[in-house]
Amino acid sequence: MRQQHASLTAEQRQALIALNRLTGRDLDAPLVTARSLDDLPDPELPDLRRAQADAEADSPELKQAQLAAVWAERNVELARKERWPDITVNAAVMPRWGQFDSMWQAGVSFGIPLWSGRKQTRGIAESEARGRGARSGSEVVRQQLRQRVAERAAALAAAIESNRLYRSGLLVQAEATVESTLAQYQVGRAAFASVLEALASYYGDRGAFLQSVATAQRLAIAEREIRLDLMDRQ
Repeated sequence: MRQQHASLTAEQRQALIALNRLTGRDLDAPLVTARSLDDLPDPELPDLRRAQADAEADSPELKQAQLAAVWAERNVELARKERWPDITVNAAVMPRWGQFDSMWQAGVSFGIPLWSGRKQTRGIAESEARGRGARSGSEVVRQQLRQRVAERAAALAAAIESNRLYRSGLLVQAEATVESTLAQYQVGRAAFASVLEALASYYGDRGAFLQSVATAQRLAIAEREIRLDLMDRQ
């Protein structure tokens, strides 16, 4: 137990240093906590459809992929316009001093795509292929996002159920086993090794329970991290 305590103390110290670095504080600055992990209620399990819709609306990855698809569509439109003749109209004035009248100039020019079959048509095909690729990439990002939300919701549901089982049964049984073994040891009906075994089992269950609580909290935080406007909602 002392070895485990030393290891957990080192982990706590490393986490504190990382938090202080990220928040721009002194690395040795203490972090006062008002609540323990035991006191934290389990996060609410979000509605899957709503969570997926919110993630799609706020995900910066999906927005970037959608913008890439729009950009590809614009390129297709530009490539198609290159098949038509390019008409240029220009006008100019050349003022002259003295008795000389000003001179005027006007002109019209046509750019005819003579090599449309070799150049413009292939350019359109390339732009369309890029557009299909961009749309497929956007859909891939959407499906991956929905998959991550669904996997996170399933893991959170499992963690919440695990926490309920610990609170309602496992921890209660482990504590009762310790008390019963201690009582039997005091009257000489159990060996001291049995007491140590019961205590080790109890603290093992306690540690697993706290890990499960922390996992549920981390999953809830991860679900909020995919939101683009997270800070505006706080």
